[in-house]
Amino acid sequence: MNVEQMKLVLREMLAGTDLTPCVVGHRGVGKTAGIIQVCREAGWRYVSLRLGQMEVGDLVGIPFREGEVMHWSRPSWWPGDNDPPTVVHCDELNRAQQEDTLQAIFQFVEPPVEGEPRALHTHCLAPQHKVVVTINPPDGSYQVATLDRALIDRMVMLYVESDFNCWSRYAAERSLDEGVRQFLAATPVCWPVRVRPWICRWNLLNGPGRWSVS
Repeated sequence: MNVEQMKLVLREMLAGTDLTPCVVGHRGVGKTAGIIQVCREAGWRYVSLRLGQMEVGDLVGIPFREGEVMHWSRPSWWPGDNDPPTVVHCDELNRAQQEDTLQAIFQFVEPPVEGEPRALHTHCLAPQHKVVVTINPPDGSYQVATLDRALIDRMVMLYVESDFNCWSRYAAERSLDEGVRQFLAATPVCWPVRVRPWICRWNLLNGPGRWSVS
């Protein structure tokens, strides 16, 4: 599917279910941008977790003692029970440290069971908050871990690919450089074989230092 289709599916899943969508796509295809756009359009707060940079303590909180009982502080990123609806984006899931961080986040990406709240260790997520995951495909192009079936089966996999026509509509809506859009539309097969048509690269051509295409 393209980014437009991904956004439609995501909006329906996040608004009407407790399922965990996992968006799979190559770098620069528009995974994160699409999720942020969905949140903005729906009025949801967006929280990003870069799991490749996180340790278990960043997820479950720091332990503290209250009398004879051990508790864990709520992490700063964790949406409160009275916070507005929030989408927690678990980015780079298959770049998380496999021995500990990936095992710790397993519980959080698992959809709630039998009316129980979604949880992570001792923390329970209020029902208005949702979770979405993104990963790069484990096809040998990236330094990522292979996720096991138990984890994969707990998510709904959405495979996203670059689509020039989809990006062209987006570029027109955002009034991106007309010369860049015309150049890309007129030369769809002129890219070197080893260069993939990533959406982020098309967007970069619109930057302050863009090439002249006249």
